[in-house]
Amino acid sequence: MDKAHAEYLGAQQWMRYATEDIALAERIVDEEEFAGSVCFHAQQCAEKCLKAFLTIRGVEAELTHDLGKLCRQCLALDEVFDIWLPKIAGMSRYAVEPRYPFQDYPSIEQSREAVQTARELYDFTPTRITPPDDAPPQ
Repeated sequence: MDKAHAEYLGAQQWMRYATEDIALAERIVDEEEFAGSVCFHAQQCAEKCLKAFLTIRGVEAELTHDLGKLCRQCLALDEVFDIWLPKIAGMSRYAVEPRYPFQDYPSIEQSREAVQTARELYDFTPTRITPPDDAPPQ
């Protein structure tokens, strides 16, 4: 398998996991007692979308939950990511804070906003991930 096909398959794998995260977050978004888990899965969806884009562009995704850092890496490759930086940078905290006691627990409003942002990025990302020219149709 050549590099372009490997990168495309890698990006598709990231998106498969992002699909799970957004589906879980959307399924429980209206349950106030799960606001932390909703925010966590929204953050994870956004992180995996950014890593999918980096992968298709031949950049090995760092092991980080810092959405701002990942988005800046994407922005260096495609200026359209400038619209995402202000939207997702604050979501990085949801990778850890809602999962441990003695942290600020997100509100249901914050969880709804996080899911909306993650959904928008999830819907946008495939427009930047195109298969190699000779890939079979999906």
